[in-house]
Amino acid sequence: MMPSWSHPSKIEHLMHERSPGVVQSFWKMIEQIVSGKVMKRGAKLGPEAQQRLRSVIPSHPLLADLRSASCLEPENYYSFVAEGRILPYHSEVKAFTTNGLQLKNGGNLYCDIVVLSLGSLTPSFPFLPDQYRTMLESEPDGVQLYRHLVHPRIPRMGFAGFNHGFLHVPSVEVGTLWLSALWKGSLELPSVETMESSIAYLQSWKREHIHFEPSRSCGVNTRFQQYLDTLLKDLQISPYRKLPNVLAEVFVRYRAADYADVFKDYQRGNPAGKILSPSALLN
Repeated sequence: MMPSWSHPSKIEHLMHERSPGVVQSFWKMIEQIVSGKVMKRGAKLGPEAQQRLRSVIPSHPLLADLRSASCLEPENYYSFVAEGRILPYHSEVKAFTTNGLQLKNGGNLYCDIVVLSLGSLTPSFPFLPDQYRTMLESEPDGVQLYRHLVHPRIPRMGFAGFNHGFLHVPSVEVGTLWLSALWKGSLELPSVETMESSIAYLQSWKREHIHFEPSRSCGVNTRFQQYLDTLLKDLQISPYRKLPNVLAEVFVRYRAADYADVFKDYQRGNPAGKILSPSALLN
């Protein structure tokens, strides 16, 4: 059900292309379930508690917040909001005052300590020559690499770990296998123009569907399943890691252990080091 820049599975691709309403309805249901669980914390505490909880529920759809950086609920956070032990405010900071903060909405907050939780910076590469730094650091949301692994115009360099997502270690390991196949000559890259076209598409898709963050272009985030399937198909390894158990393949969550035999599968499928080519149909 996860919308992505690429859907390697034919069934998944058809569902997202032909039945987008089903996907949207699914995520609307998830939003309602999450919001309902939050509001339940203040069910017996009156209208003021309900209003405080409503103020911390985003008004925009959930999908756009499924980025490479995600927030987890601190223990008892929503309960403390409902009880009034945490008071949420929505506004930008206008200025510091003697006793605290002045907000742009005209309010004032009196406080002893101000914690500036401003997030991360755009990735930088101070160890590289200036010409490569210009290629990698010119965008505010980070560098978009081909397959999240290589830059088409920087030779002999790969970025293992920049393909981070919710199943991070398998992404790095399969990405490293992909890079090894490339550098051993077993994987042949498409033309620079084809790779740049793929990069432009990914960057455009992310900017349209995912809220801004400084590492938006670098991360795979919640699309890790589609991403891993793409890399495995490049290497001609089956992405269906739970077969022959068809029910598990369809309904059971994928874990790191499902990718334990990827390298063995690659060796069995490519014993003579034949030249593989990434699918031009997958971004």
